[in-house]
Amino acid sequence: MTLSSQHDPSNRLVLIIGTDGLRPDSVAPAIMPTCAKLMERGTLFTSFHAAYPSETRVSMTTLTTGVYPGRHGVVSNLMYIQGFGDDGLLQTGNDKHLLAYSGSMSEPFILKPTLGDRLHRHGKRLAVAASSSPGASLLWNLNHPGRVINPSSAYGTEEMEELHRQLGPVPEERTAVKKERAQWATRSLIDIHLNNEQNQVMVLWLSEPDASQHDYGIGSPEHKEALQAVDGCVAEILHAIEREGLSETIDILWISDHGHSTIQAQGSLQEHLQRAAEELQLQTRFVTAGRYIYAEEALESTAVEVKALIGWLQSQDWCELVFARDAQYSDLPDVLALELLLGTITHERAPLLAGPAGMES
Repeated sequence: MTLSSQHDPSNRLVLIIGTDGLRPDSVAPAIMPTCAKLMERGTLFTSFHAAYPSETRVSMTTLTTGVYPGRHGVVSNLMYIQGFGDDGLLQTGNDKHLLAYSGSMSEPFILKPTLGDRLHRHGKRLAVAASSSPGASLLWNLNHPGRVINPSSAYGTEEMEELHRQLGPVPEERTAVKKERAQWATRSLIDIHLNNEQNQVMVLWLSEPDASQHDYGIGSPEHKEALQAVDGCVAEILHAIEREGLSETIDILWISDHGHSTIQAQGSLQEHLQRAAEELQLQTRFVTAGRYIYAEEALESTAVEVKALIGWLQSQDWCELVFARDAQYSDLPDVLALELLLGTITHERAPLLAGPAGMES
């Protein structure tokens, strides 16, 4: 949504408000009056598609880099990267994992420049305030953690430690909805970032309604309470913009990273893979992370075993399609190229197999 276009575009401010997991059809005037009016006043983009997999941290990195996971390298919320830590597993919601990777590995964790990096090159700044996991918040501006405010971490910087003391701790949540965290992040953006002339772009990221939808389901009382809380935060931001006289100089992008759907069943790919390894007597050690399957190391028999594993997966009633990284498996029935999901792949983090489509894991 653009509030005004009367000023020099190079000096305009941009505010990105992210509401995690929000479906457009949840924005009802009776529950979210402020957000409903915001939609009416602005431009609605109807062809937006989430990156694959439609997980928050994959989406965050796609949004801040402008490229798909095949290029930026953050392919899942939980990633397997050989050589990292004891087991190669990296939890992208954990800021300590992200900072440890940046300090110990030979390549950056995010393989393409973020929005914060690009602004920094031009003498401008991206500032973030978020109630999401500390890792998700940091992904927006990984190389500049001193510009990221999150209630769960100061990112090891003295500047942020002092800022947290000024802001005070997040009050205890009084309901099942993470309202206090959302309000703390909103106040942080208003009090710290909004009037800082160095911040040309700001991000406010709220972890609701995603959290309540995961825990209680779409349409639950908790979900509706979360929607009302989000609307209250957006109203507070809009009032602050008007109060500070910024209405004519700021553009607002209100976005969501993915939607939600109701599923009938859920399963663990790791448990299925363990059963496959026993039934097929596989010698290769396969590792799962989220929806992905990796080979810990390649053996002489690995290619044959991968084909056997693909056949086993496809024989399960919860599996529809399998996506493979290597072209040698593309001639198998119902096996598609992984690049159809991740875009052009330019790094070594892509899994051996992805999916299986039709299964929630």
